Amino acid sequence: WTGQGEEGVGRARHLLEEAVRLDGDLAEAWALLAWTYLDEIRFRPGRDEDLQRASQAVERAIYLAPESADALGVKARLLYNRAQMPQALLAFQRAIELNPNDPQWQSHKAATLIMLGQPEAAMAAIDRAIRLSPRDPQLPLWQMFEGVALLHLGRNNEAVERLNQAVSGNPKSAFGRLFLASALGNAGR
Repeated sequence: WTGQGEEGVGRARHLLEEAVRLDGDLAEAWALLAWTYLDEIRFRPGRDEDLQRASQAVERAIYLAPESADALGVKARLLYNRAQMPQALLAFQRAIELNPNDPQWQSHKAATLIMLGQPEAAMAAIDRAIRLSPRDPQLPLWQMFEGVALLHLGRNNEAVERLNQAVSGNPKSAFGRLFLASALGNAGR
């Protein structure tokens, strides 16, 4: 559903709900279902309901597969969206321990580190994500995270460069444009 907007998320959610209805023991399907409730959650009017649904689905996934990196990573995203950053960071770190080759948990860990005021550590996590998957469809998001970390470090010209790449890779990103405007302003441009 990546890049398909709300319609794609809705189709994915419908298929995942059908999968767990047919077989309630599919931990991966429960984890992905939770992910659909967290996708673009900031902009949905039913945010609290979506958080509750995501919580129920991810708890079922963890119950079925307590050592699933994906289930723990989605749990970390839930914690992030609940503004429980220290707990989210611990959950992302555990997901990475279980699957060190998954770049998405590295990138989400970076976003959490930025929120915790640790931009240098965030840069290291983004670097690992990019090394693991240099042509990833999520690369513009990672570049945006890196640009934000650079902003926090006061490296404004580098932030402009990285955020330009992020916006070029995802021209629809309102946040990418917002952070690029901030970097340009900070750089006197």
